[in-house]
Amino acid sequence: MKKLILILTALCLLISVTACGPTDPNVGKYVCVAVESDDKNAAPDDEWIVLESNGKGSINVGLELDMKWRMDNGELIIDTEFIANTYKGTLRNGEITLTIEDVEYTFVKEEMQEQWAETLETGIIVEETDPIPVDEEAVGHYSCISVTIDGKSSSPENQWIDLFDDGTAVAYFGLKYPGKWYVLNGQLTITLNNEETFTGSVLDGEMTLLGDTTYLLKKTGEPGSGSESSPAEQSTVLYVGSKWSGTLKVKNHDGEGVLEDGEYDIVAVIGESDGGTYFEVYYKNNQEGNPIVSFWVNMRNNFIEPIIDEEAENAWIFEETLDEDEAFDLTMFLDSENQLDFYYEYDTRAEEADLYFSFYPDNVNP
Repeated sequence: MKKLILILTALCLLISVTACGPTDPNVGKYVCVAVESDDKNAAPDDEWIVLESNGKGSINVGLELDMKWRMDNGELIIDTEFIANTYKGTLRNGEITLTIEDVEYTFVKEEMQEQWAETLETGIIVEETDPIPVDEEAVGHYSCISVTIDGKSSSPENQWIDLFDDGTAVAYFGLKYPGKWYVLNGQLTITLNNEETFTGSVLDGEMTLLGDTTYLLKKTGEPGSGSESSPAEQSTVLYVGSKWSGTLKVKNHDGEGVLEDGEYDIVAVIGESDGGTYFEVYYKNNQEGNPIVSFWVNMRNNFIEPIIDEEAENAWIFEETLDEDEAFDLTMFLDSENQLDFYYEYDTRAEEADLYFSFYPDNVNP
């Protein structure tokens, strides 16, 4: 549970960056002002789009649907729910263009309706500013130096963002997230995991991400510098060759199979082979048998992140093969007592159970 709390805390810090609507100029309600197709133009009929700061929202084009939205190198992508569709368009300067079934819709923010009508009457169109995929001066490795929540500032621990010259980004806030970035009208936009979009500014080697939580980052070098840490250089119990003892608690078992309710002694090892670094768990009284847990890992100085390739089927817990989207939940953080733990909902055709794994080091890094 301690691991889950740490992960949830990290996620809350990330998500809260966009929680304050006014800091993200894209957030708001957009109303339809034009409908165009190959054969004719039609008058708008109460179509609208709502973009929320958490990457969610709603759309009404004949049918009101919940949706998710994201920006990808200046392109707006909308994924509707209930009726699954993906629509692509543009979002610039408070105006959305979206093509749905060969019909192009134009939406503007509610407060821009009068300006749009005036533009139609005068024929004067405000010149658009295209996104700048790469700002060479912004490229670099940024270390987080301050986090402010509710007016109270604190010093973060090893959080950073890399902006690369190909428009890609990598952020580390307890976990590593891939992403993309661009600058439009002086505003920095970073999209992580093709889902969460964060806005702020980057100027003179300082990056600010705004919201209920405000992050201040300082450029400290080239992208990629300082982003990795070698476990051998850290004072940590996490290293290749380390061995761990622990317990497995099985609760709410239902069905027939390999499990029964109870508490079991287990051992784990962080090892290395030609394929990379792995984490394996065995029953203490059967260490020569097959591992009950096995997956490849990325190892950092304070956490272990599983690497799961579901096509290869090379990661499992008992008789259940793991999916790639389960890697996040199985990430293990060291707590203040150098212990690791994770929780897993085991569910096969034959049985279900709640599994609680906890480990403590048998030895320390020499």
